[in-house]
Amino acid sequence: MKISARVLAERLSGDVEGDGDLELTNVAPISRASAQDVTFAENPKSCAEAFASAAGVILVRYDAPAGPKTLIRVENCREAFALTMAMFHASKKYPPGIDPSPDISQRD
Repeated sequence: MKISARVLAERLSGDVEGDGDLELTNVAPISRASAQDVTFAENPKSCAEAFASAAGVILVRYDAPAGPKTLIRVENCREAFALTMAMFHASKKYPPGIDPSPDISQRD
């Protein structure tokens, strides 16, 4: 899945600061985030770590400091990160019923 920072901010009812056109492809913790990943920071220490990371977008609270990265400001960054994980890693949906073409092998 690919989504722009602007669209993600809209889905999270947040405000984007920075490059809203940045294309995101995954979520990751601060320590493993790449330029196409979303991460989150909820306190001054994690904000400093996130600002120094390779993360493309950081979910932060409204009262977080400004930083050098694209930020999405939200009420609750943990909740927003959980919603973002669900967007990128949605469970597969299977049609109800029984598959009409089962393949069962027989033993000798």
